[in-house]
Amino acid sequence: MKMKSNQIREKGATKRMVCIVAGLVVLTAIAIAIYAAYSQLRALWIDQCQIVDVARQVKVHTGKHILPGVILERFGLKKGANLALIDFRGKREEILRDIPNIRELKVERHLPDRVEIAVEERVPIARLRPARGKVRLGGNVVDDEGVVFERYKGINLLPEIICEGGIKNPIVAGKRLTGRTRAALSLLQLSRSARYLDMPVNVADTTPIDFIKLVLGNNDIVRIEWESMDEPTSATQDSLEKVYNQLYQAVKTKIATSSGPAPRPLVWTAIPGNQIYANTKEPIQ
Repeated sequence: MKMKSNQIREKGATKRMVCIVAGLVVLTAIAIAIYAAYSQLRALWIDQCQIVDVARQVKVHTGKHILPGVILERFGLKKGANLALIDFRGKREEILRDIPNIRELKVERHLPDRVEIAVEERVPIARLRPARGKVRLGGNVVDDEGVVFERYKGINLLPEIICEGGIKNPIVAGKRLTGRTRAALSLLQLSRSARYLDMPVNVADTTPIDFIKLVLGNNDIVRIEWESMDEPTSATQDSLEKVYNQLYQAVKTKIATSSGPAPRPLVWTAIPGNQIYANTKEPIQ
Protein backbone atom coordinates (compact mmCIF):
# COMPACT_ATOMS: atom_id res chain seq x y z
CA MET A 1 0.00 0.00 0.00
CA LYS A 2 2.81 2.30 0.94
CA MET A 3 4.63 1.59 -2.33
CA LYS A 4 1.48 2.35 -4.31
CA SER A 5 1.11 5.67 -2.51
CA ASN A 6 4.70 6.57 -3.39
CA GLN A 7 4.09 5.75 -7.04
CA ILE A 8 1.02 7.98 -7.09
CA ARG A 9 3.02 10.87 -5.60
CA GLU A 10 5.82 10.37 -8.12
CA LYS A 11 3.35 10.39 -11.00
CA GLY A 12 1.80 13.61 -9.63
CA ALA A 13 5.22 15.23 -9.31
CA THR A 14 6.08 14.19 -12.85
CA LYS A 15 2.86 15.70 -14.18
CA ARG A 16 3.53 18.94 -12.33
CA MET A 17 7.06 19.07 -13.72
CA VAL A 18 5.73 18.49 -17.22
CA CYS A 19 3.20 21.29 -16.73
CA ILE A 20 5.89 23.64 -15.43
CA VAL A 21 8.20 22.88 -18.34
CA ALA A 22 5.34 23.29 -20.81
CA GLY A 23 4.42 26.60 -19.16
CA LEU A 24 8.01 27.81 -19.38
CA VAL A 25 8.12 26.82 -23.05
CA VAL A 26 4.92 28.73 -23.73
CA LEU A 27 6.14 31.80 -21.79
CA THR A 28 9.45 31.68 -23.63
CA ALA A 29 7.66 31.50 -26.94
CA ILE A 30 5.45 34.44 -25.97
CA ALA A 31 8.49 36.45 -24.86
CA ILE A 32 10.27 35.69 -28.12
CA ALA A 33 7.21 36.71 -30.07
CA ILE A 34 6.86 39.96 -28.09
CA TYR A 35 10.56 40.76 -28.52
CA ALA A 36 10.34 40.03 -32.27
CA ALA A 37 7.29 42.27 -32.57
CA TYR A 38 8.99 44.99 -30.53
CA SER A 39 12.12 44.73 -32.66
CA GLN A 40 10.08 45.08 -35.81
CA LEU A 41 8.16 48.06 -34.46
CA ARG A 42 11.40 49.66 -33.23
CA ALA A 43 13.00 49.15 -36.63
CA LEU A 44 9.99 50.76 -38.30
CA TRP A 45 10.18 53.67 -35.84
CA ILE A 46 13.91 54.16 -36.33
CA ASP A 47 13.44 54.15 -40.09
CA GLN A 48 11.00 57.05 -39.72
CA CYS A 49 13.54 59.06 -37.69
CA GLN A 50 16.27 59.06 -40.32
CA ILE A 51 17.49 62.41 -41.69
CA VAL A 52 17.11 62.57 -45.45
CA ASP A 53 16.88 66.37 -45.81
CA VAL A 54 18.83 68.36 -43.19
CA ALA A 55 17.43 71.75 -44.24
CA ARG A 56 13.84 70.53 -43.87
CA GLN A 57 14.17 68.34 -40.80
CA VAL A 58 16.66 70.30 -38.67
CA LYS A 59 16.30 73.94 -37.57
CA VAL A 60 19.10 75.67 -35.64
CA HIS A 61 18.58 79.19 -34.28
CA THR A 62 21.79 80.94 -33.19
CA GLY A 63 22.99 84.47 -32.53
CA LYS A 64 25.70 86.40 -34.34
CA HIS A 65 28.78 84.47 -33.28
CA ILE A 66 27.93 80.75 -33.08
CA LEU A 67 27.58 79.29 -36.56
CA PRO A 68 24.74 76.78 -37.10
CA GLY A 69 27.25 74.40 -38.68
CA VAL A 70 29.05 74.09 -35.34
CA ILE A 71 25.87 72.92 -33.64
CA LEU A 72 25.01 70.53 -36.47
CA GLU A 73 28.46 68.96 -36.29
CA ARG A 74 28.49 68.63 -32.50
CA PHE A 75 25.12 66.85 -32.47
CA GLY A 76 26.00 64.74 -35.53
CA LEU A 77 23.01 66.09 -37.44
CA LYS A 78 23.74 65.22 -41.05
CA LYS A 79 22.14 63.31 -43.89
CA GLY A 80 21.88 59.64 -43.00
CA ALA A 81 21.96 60.24 -39.24
CA ASN A 82 19.06 58.99 -37.16
CA LEU A 83 17.36 61.25 -34.62
CA ALA A 84 16.26 58.26 -32.53
CA LEU A 85 19.86 57.18 -31.97
CA ILE A 86 21.34 60.57 -30.97
CA ASP A 87 21.91 61.23 -27.26
CA PHE A 88 20.61 64.80 -27.30
CA ARG A 89 20.85 65.27 -23.52
CA GLY A 90 24.44 64.09 -23.35
CA LYS A 91 25.48 66.10 -26.43
CA ARG A 92 23.82 69.23 -24.98
CA GLU A 93 25.80 68.91 -21.74
CA GLU A 94 29.04 68.41 -23.68
CA ILE A 95 28.45 71.51 -25.80
CA LEU A 96 27.63 73.71 -22.78
CA ARG A 97 30.82 72.48 -21.11
CA ASP A 98 33.07 72.87 -24.16
CA ILE A 99 31.76 76.15 -25.63
CA PRO A 100 31.58 78.84 -22.91
CA ASN A 101 30.15 81.35 -25.42
CA ILE A 102 26.85 79.46 -25.21
CA ARG A 103 24.69 80.39 -22.24
CA GLU A 104 21.77 78.04 -22.90
CA LEU A 105 20.87 75.37 -25.41
CA LYS A 106 17.31 74.16 -25.88
CA VAL A 107 16.48 71.05 -27.91
CA GLU A 108 12.90 70.38 -29.01
CA ARG A 109 12.04 67.11 -30.75
CA HIS A 110 9.12 67.05 -33.18
CA LEU A 111 8.39 63.37 -33.61
CA PRO A 112 9.25 61.44 -35.55
CA ASP A 113 11.74 63.08 -37.89
CA ARG A 114 12.32 66.74 -37.00
CA VAL A 115 14.30 68.62 -34.36
CA GLU A 116 14.67 72.30 -33.47
CA ILE A 117 17.63 73.72 -31.51
CA ALA A 118 17.77 77.23 -30.03
CA VAL A 119 21.16 78.65 -28.98
CA GLU A 120 21.37 81.53 -26.50
CA GLU A 121 24.78 83.18 -26.71
CA ARG A 122 26.47 84.97 -23.85
CA VAL A 123 26.54 88.76 -24.08
CA PRO A 124 29.81 90.38 -22.92
CA ILE A 125 29.57 93.34 -20.56
CA ALA A 126 33.28 93.87 -19.85
CA ARG A 127 36.73 93.06 -21.21
CA LEU A 128 39.43 91.43 -19.10
CA ARG A 129 43.02 92.65 -19.24
CA PRO A 130 46.02 91.40 -17.24
CA ALA A 131 48.04 93.86 -15.24
CA ARG A 132 51.21 91.83 -15.55
CA GLY A 133 52.55 88.42 -16.39
CA LYS A 134 53.08 86.51 -19.61
CA VAL A 135 49.57 85.07 -19.81
CA ARG A 136 47.79 86.78 -22.68
CA LEU A 137 44.13 87.51 -22.01
CA GLY A 138 43.35 89.37 -25.21
CA GLY A 139 39.83 88.57 -26.33
CA ASN A 140 38.63 87.36 -22.93
CA VAL A 141 35.37 88.94 -21.85
CA VAL A 142 32.80 88.30 -19.13
CA ASP A 143 28.99 88.31 -19.04
CA ASP A 144 26.54 89.32 -16.31
CA GLU A 145 26.83 85.87 -14.69
CA GLY A 146 30.56 86.32 -14.25
CA VAL A 147 31.41 83.61 -16.82
CA VAL A 148 34.59 84.17 -18.83
CA PHE A 149 34.59 83.48 -22.57
CA GLU A 150 36.32 84.67 -25.74
CA ARG A 151 35.06 87.34 -28.09
CA TYR A 152 37.17 89.38 -30.51
CA LYS A 153 34.64 91.49 -32.38
CA GLY A 154 32.45 94.32 -31.14
CA ILE A 155 34.10 94.62 -27.71
CA ASN A 156 36.21 97.77 -28.11
CA LEU A 157 33.65 100.01 -26.39
CA LEU A 158 33.13 97.72 -23.40
CA PRO A 159 34.47 98.80 -19.99
CA GLU A 160 37.64 97.06 -18.91
CA ILE A 161 38.53 95.09 -15.80
CA ILE A 162 42.25 95.00 -15.06
CA CYS A 163 43.11 91.85 -13.14
CA GLU A 164 46.20 90.16 -11.82
CA GLY A 165 46.17 87.27 -14.26
CA GLY A 166 49.38 85.27 -14.43
CA ILE A 167 49.96 81.73 -13.25
CA LYS A 168 48.71 82.23 -9.68
CA ASN A 169 45.39 83.77 -10.69
CA PRO A 170 44.59 82.65 -14.25
CA ILE A 171 41.52 83.86 -16.08
CA VAL A 172 40.20 80.79 -17.88
CA ALA A 173 37.38 80.63 -20.42
CA GLY A 174 34.42 78.76 -18.99
CA LYS A 175 35.21 79.65 -15.37
CA ARG A 176 33.47 82.27 -13.23
CA LEU A 177 35.11 85.34 -11.75
CA THR A 178 35.67 85.28 -8.00
CA GLY A 179 36.92 87.62 -5.30
CA ARG A 180 38.06 91.10 -6.32
CA THR A 181 37.41 90.64 -10.04
CA ARG A 182 33.83 89.52 -9.27
CA ALA A 183 33.45 92.64 -7.09
CA ALA A 184 34.61 94.82 -9.99
CA LEU A 185 32.05 93.16 -12.25
CA SER A 186 29.28 93.87 -9.72
CA LEU A 187 30.32 97.51 -9.70
CA LEU A 188 30.27 97.71 -13.50
CA GLN A 189 26.83 96.10 -13.56
CA LEU A 190 25.61 98.73 -11.11
CA SER A 191 27.12 101.55 -13.16
CA ARG A 192 25.16 100.34 -16.20
CA SER A 193 21.78 100.80 -14.47
CA ALA A 194 19.58 103.61 -15.80
CA ARG A 195 20.14 106.06 -12.93
CA TYR A 196 23.93 106.07 -13.35
CA LEU A 197 24.26 106.12 -17.14
CA ASP A 198 25.52 109.71 -17.09
CA MET A 199 28.53 108.65 -14.98
CA PRO A 200 29.99 105.80 -17.02
CA VAL A 201 32.95 103.71 -15.82
CA ASN A 202 35.62 102.96 -18.43
CA VAL A 203 38.11 100.99 -16.32
CA ALA A 204 37.97 99.03 -13.05
CA ASP A 205 41.48 98.17 -11.84
CA THR A 206 41.47 95.39 -9.24
CA THR A 207 45.23 95.32 -8.58
CA PRO A 208 45.48 97.89 -5.71
CA ILE A 209 45.64 96.21 -2.31
CA ASP A 210 42.87 98.06 -0.45
CA PHE A 211 40.53 99.46 -3.11
CA ILE A 212 39.37 99.26 -6.70
CA LYS A 213 40.58 102.06 -8.94
CA LEU A 214 38.03 103.40 -11.42
CA VAL A 215 38.47 105.61 -14.43
CA LEU A 216 35.23 107.43 -15.17
CA GLY A 217 34.06 108.55 -18.59
CA ASN A 218 35.24 112.13 -17.86
CA ASN A 219 38.70 110.77 -16.88
CA ASP A 220 38.15 111.33 -13.15
CA ILE A 221 39.87 108.75 -10.95
CA VAL A 222 37.98 107.00 -8.14
CA ARG A 223 39.43 104.97 -5.30
CA ILE A 224 36.43 102.99 -4.09
CA GLU A 225 35.90 100.32 -1.47
CA TRP A 226 32.93 98.82 0.35
CA GLU A 227 32.34 96.30 3.07
CA SER A 228 33.69 92.79 2.38
CA MET A 229 34.04 93.60 -1.31
CA ASP A 230 36.30 90.58 -1.92
CA GLU A 231 33.52 88.23 -0.73
CA PRO A 232 30.44 89.33 -2.69
CA THR A 233 27.10 88.61 -0.96
CA SER A 234 23.73 90.34 -0.80
CA ALA A 235 25.00 92.32 2.21
CA THR A 236 28.15 93.47 0.40
CA GLN A 237 25.99 94.41 -2.59
CA ASP A 238 23.94 96.70 -0.33
CA SER A 239 27.15 98.35 0.89
CA LEU A 240 28.35 98.79 -2.70
CA GLU A 241 25.08 100.42 -3.74
CA LYS A 242 25.19 102.88 -0.83
CA VAL A 243 28.81 103.90 -1.47
CA TYR A 244 28.32 104.18 -5.22
CA ASN A 245 25.17 106.24 -4.86
CA GLN A 246 26.98 108.61 -2.47
CA LEU A 247 29.82 108.90 -4.98
CA TYR A 248 27.35 109.66 -7.76
CA GLN A 249 25.62 112.37 -5.73
CA ALA A 250 28.96 113.92 -4.76
CA VAL A 251 30.26 113.97 -8.35
CA LYS A 252 27.05 115.55 -9.63
CA THR A 253 26.99 118.09 -6.81
CA LYS A 254 30.62 119.04 -7.41
CA ILE A 255 29.93 119.61 -11.11
CA ALA A 256 26.73 121.57 -10.46
CA THR A 257 28.21 123.88 -7.81
CA SER A 258 31.59 124.47 -9.43
CA SER A 259 32.03 128.15 -10.30
CA GLY A 260 34.35 127.36 -13.15
CA PRO A 261 35.54 124.30 -15.02
CA ALA A 262 36.71 121.70 -12.54
CA PRO A 263 40.33 120.60 -12.84
CA ARG A 264 40.68 117.29 -14.64
CA PRO A 265 41.12 114.67 -13.62
CA LEU A 266 39.69 114.88 -10.12
CA VAL A 267 40.75 112.09 -7.78
CA TRP A 268 37.84 110.81 -5.72
CA THR A 269 37.91 108.57 -2.67
CA ALA A 270 34.71 106.74 -1.78
CA ILE A 271 34.50 104.59 1.35
CA PRO A 272 31.66 103.33 3.57
CA GLY A 273 30.11 105.72 6.08
CA ASN A 274 29.12 108.54 3.70
CA GLN A 275 32.73 109.65 3.31
CA ILE A 276 33.47 110.98 -0.16
CA TYR A 277 36.60 113.01 -0.91
CA ALA A 278 37.73 114.91 -4.00
CA ASN A 279 41.36 116.10 -4.18
CA THR A 280 41.16 116.77 -0.44
CA LYS A 281 41.21 115.05 2.91
CA GLU A 282 37.95 116.69 3.92
CA PRO A 283 34.86 114.60 3.24
CA ILE A 284 32.17 116.03 0.96
CA GLN A 285 28.89 116.22 2.88
